[in-house]
Amino acid sequence: MKVLAIIGTPTREKGYTTRSVEVLEQSLRRKSDVQFEYLYLEDRNLSRCQGHLSCVKFGERQCPFHDEIAPIKAAIEAADVVIFASPVHC
Repeated sequence: MKVLAIIGTPTREKGYTTRSVEVLEQSLRRKSDVQFEYLYLEDRNLSRCQGHLSCVKFGERQCPFHDEIAPIKAAIEAADVVIFASPVHC
């Protein structure tokens, strides 16, 4: 089973968000053979959506940031399981 963990914390390995995913990874590894991949959004230097809505009106390939997000989309499609982990500051 191929697992992709998309992590949205800027603290990378030092934060509680990543540590929480690591606990989940250890649990999954005890139960089955898994390939675990971590994708840190902080490393991708993604542009923020500008609300052009061209992706909605004309299709996702018309998004001005299509080339930036294409590798992430490919990683998601190749995975059997996707974990989205984001910090909560409250």
